[in-house]
Amino acid sequence: MRFTSIIPALALTLGAAADQEWHFGDVVYMGPTSGSNYIKKVTYSVTAPPVPTDFSQSDCWASIWIGISASQSDNSVPLMQPIFNWAPDNAAQGCPAANNAWCVAASTLLPDGQTDEPYVAVANNQQVDFEINTVSSGTVSQNVSIDGNVISSITNKNIGKNPTYFIAADECFTGKCGTLASYTWENVVITLATADKNFGATLSMDGASSKGFTTSDNGLTWKGAITFNKDVFA
Repeated sequence: MRFTSIIPALALTLGAAADQEWHFGDVVYMGPTSGSNYIKKVTYSVTAPPVPTDFSQSDCWASIWIGISASQSDNSVPLMQPIFNWAPDNAAQGCPAANNAWCVAASTLLPDGQTDEPYVAVANNQQVDFEINTVSSGTVSQNVSIDGNVISSITNKNIGKNPTYFIAADECFTGKCGTLASYTWENVVITLATADKNFGATLSMDGASSKGFTTSDNGLTWKGAITFNKDVFA
C-alpha cells in the first residue's frame, strides 16, 4: 500500500475510499529524484522487533516495510516493497511462523494487486538484510537474506518508469493491531543512477527519527538509519 500525501498528512493511503481497512502509522520518504535520475539500488537491515501487543481484533495483521516506486501516490505505479508481516493467527495468513514471530517475503504492489513470494518465518531478534535493485530500465529485483543466504526473491519486469521515491511505513489491516514497539532500519544505503547532492534534503518523516543521510561521493550514494517510534493501532 502507499499514500496520497506525505506532507502534511503522512498517514493517508492512496485508494482509501476503495479500502478503508488499511491504516498507516509512522511514515518516512525520500524523493523524488531530480530530472531523469532514479534509484539504482537500496540495501538495508532490520532486527525483527517484538510482535504487536494489545491487539483488539483477531483478523488484523501488521506490516513494516521499505519500498521504492516511481510515485508516492499512484496505485497504478508498481511499488517494490519486501515486507514483514504478522498476525495473531499467522497460519491463517499463510505465515509459517509461531504467533509470537514475524514472517518476511519479497513483495510488489502492482496495479492489479499485491504479488508476494511465499512467507518465510523470522526468528525473534533475527537480523534480516534486504536489497532492491533496478537491474535495467523497467526491471527491479528484490532479495531478502538471513545470515548471508537469500531466503526470498522476486524480479519485476516492465514496471514502467524507474523508481524515484524511497518510502518506509508501518501499516495495519483493520486498524486494530495494538502496540508496535520502536525499531530501527539500519545500514540503509541508497544508490542513485547519477549523483545528486540535494537528494538527502528530501527526507521527510512522521513518527520516526534519523540523524539524516550523508554522502561521501558527491551524492551518488546516501547512507543513514531510521528509527520508527512506538506505533499504536487501536
